[in-house]
Amino acid sequence: MKKPILCLDFDGVCHAYTSGWKGAEVIPDDAVPGLFEFLERAAPHFDIQVFSSRSNHPGGVEAMQAWFEQQHGRWLAENGQ
Repeated sequence: MKKPILCLDFDGVCHAYTSGWKGAEVIPDDAVPGLFEFLERAAPHFDIQVFSSRSNHPGGVEAMQAWFEQQHGRWLAENGQ
């Protein structure tokens, strides 16, 4: 049985977006507090998908992927994982 899809907006839900729009490939802010804890709890129950208007711009998807990898790595290091 497939898991239901949980869609999350990138800017303001995953990425704090306190600096505002700087371009599709520029993502200067950190993760929203509690993002990775939430994702860990949700992942067993949902197929998590992230969407953004950045996806329609060249390099936007790759920038979001790189941001997630960097932020997740930092979160893991800070939490002793």
